[in-house]
Amino acid sequence: MTFMHRVAVIRGIEDKRVGEIHLHVARLEEEGRNLSSEIAKCKDGDEEYQRLLKEKERLIASEENAKTAKVLLALAEREAALRSETKETQEALVAARETANAFAECATSLQKAQNWGTIVEQA
Repeated sequence: MTFMHRVAVIRGIEDKRVGEIHLHVARLEEEGRNLSSEIAKCKDGDEEYQRLLKEKERLIASEENAKTAKVLLALAEREAALRSETKETQEALVAARETANAFAECATSLQKAQNWGTIVEQA
């Protein structure tokens, strides 16, 4: 195998890796968009929380019995679930954005490195 052939093989491997990184970055960006959509849905959670809180107050005012207690418990559990889901989604979005940025920086570095000379050991 000639020196130039080895250089071509190495450049082909580098091109493949850059392509893989670009694909991974694209997937992370898509995941980020999906998480943004989920967060947008969770923003409605504040409205739902207020609605549930009013419903809770209405139930307390209307009757104080076991049935009301069960409904209040269910409402409180739903509220906790919504808050937890919102927090987790926001954390996931931050992590996805940081990862996408890191991969984008890596892809940029690899693209710049394509123009560098390659040293191949002679066998």
